[in-house]
Amino acid sequence: WDLPESQISIFQDQQPISIGHFIVTPILSNHYEFPDPELREKALGGNQVIDQPLVPPVKLLDYKMGGHYTLHITHPKGSIVIQGSAGYKNGTLDSLSADVLFMGIAGLGTQSEDYRQAYFGQMLDIIDPQQVFLIHWDGFTAPIDGPLNSECLLLEKYMPSKINVSFDAAIEAVTMRPDMNAHLLPRWKKVVLFE
Repeated sequence: WDLPESQISIFQDQQPISIGHFIVTPILSNHYEFPDPELREKALGGNQVIDQPLVPPVKLLDYKMGGHYTLHITHPKGSIVIQGSAGYKNGTLDSLSADVLFMGIAGLGTQSEDYRQAYFGQMLDIIDPQQVFLIHWDGFTAPIDGPLNSECLLLEKYMPSKINVSFDAAIEAVTMRPDMNAHLLPRWKKVVLFE
């Protein structure tokens, strides 16, 4: 798209980026693993990268993930972890903590109970946030002004999300930890994370 190279920075694992009073540290992690092994390999296999300009129209699987990152954000008023996808990598978060966690839950309903408990252990027990916001569960193709929808029908056909199972498991996991509260971000309203 002709964006000058001087305006492009590539995340480096564990290398903090300062933006005003914020420090953002990307931590290489794993994306949620699609249950279908063929789709998983095509879409996510080996953290494939796009090494030449990709100019639409192109096929869906021409887009490559290139790596999934957990973002740890610190500010003098508090700290945040953003886990955009319901994947994790053992050991990468062991020394991490945050006041607020934005936790991706899409696809958790298709995973085993053991996987869900391991994921919640990584996200909730290690990070130990007070506030948990459930994210990355809504439909990519739904209109932004409502109503809220889960995954689109095409995705549901090839990899059913069982979003109700994802929600129920996440809410139960948070409520089992009495010092935490679960939230959804309200639409069109500001949310104050730190006073």
